[in-house]
Amino acid sequence: MVAIAADVKYTIISFDEVTSTNDVAREHAKGGCPEGLVITAARQTKGRGRRGRSWHSESGGLYFSILLKPNLPSARVSLITLAAGAAVVEVLREQYQLPAELKWPNDVVVFDRKTAGVLCEGFHHPGGSSIIVGIGVNTNQPIASLPEPLQAAAGSVRALTGLEVDNDFLLKQILARFKHHYHSLHADGGRSVLESARQYTAMLGKEVTVITETEIYTAIACGLSDQGALVVEKSDGSQEELWAADVSIQTKKGED
Repeated sequence: MVAIAADVKYTIISFDEVTSTNDVAREHAKGGCPEGLVITAARQTKGRGRRGRSWHSESGGLYFSILLKPNLPSARVSLITLAAGAAVVEVLREQYQLPAELKWPNDVVVFDRKTAGVLCEGFHHPGGSSIIVGIGVNTNQPIASLPEPLQAAAGSVRALTGLEVDNDFLLKQILARFKHHYHSLHADGGRSVLESARQYTAMLGKEVTVITETEIYTAIACGLSDQGALVVEKSDGSQEELWAADVSIQTKKGED
C-alpha cells in the first residue's frame, strides 16, 4: 500500500530582492526546513528557466518557489512540472478568463505569448532529497518594459486583460490549486494530473518543430506519456519520447 501524503502546509517567506527564489529555497532545504516552504520575491537578479536560460524578473511579476519532499516513485516525480503548469493554467482561466495553455514542458502561454514558466530542480542534501518548484508569472509588467528580444513572444496578465493583478491573491490561488494536484500525484498515481496536462497542451495532434542538442526536425505531437514525456511521430512513422527539447507548433505560411 502506498502512503498518501497529507496536505502540504505552506509557510511563506517574502523578500524584496533575491538572486533566485529557487536558490533561497535550496539553502533552507539544506538547513532542514520542512516541506511546504514558499519563498517569494518582488524581484530576482538572476532568475532562470530551463537549460540555464535567464528569466527576466524585474518588479511587477510574481516569482516564488515551493520546497517539496515528495514520497513518490521517480516516474511520478517527473509529473510535478506538469502539475505546477496545470495549476497556473487553471487559475489564469478561472480568475482572469484567459485562454491559457500549456506549452510542453514547462511554459504557460496565452495567445501564443509566454506568460508564465515553471522550473523544477531536484537535489540531495544531508537531510535527504528535495524538489524545488520555481514559478514565475508575468503579471503587471508592461510588455514594453521587457528586453526588446522578448517583447514579441512575451505576455503579461495586465497587458492581456487591462487589469491590475493582486500578486498576493494570485499566489494564494496558485498554491491552493497546486496543493490539489500534488496530493493527487500521491492519491491516484498521477492520473488526474496527466488528464489535465493533456487537456491543456494545445500542441497535441499538431505538426511541431523539435530542436534537440543534436538535430532539428518536424513531427506530429501525439501525446504525453504516463511519465510526462512528449511523444512525437517522425516523418518515417517512428515515435520518440522527448524529455529535453524545444518544441513549437509549426506556423503555416500566411498565418499570423
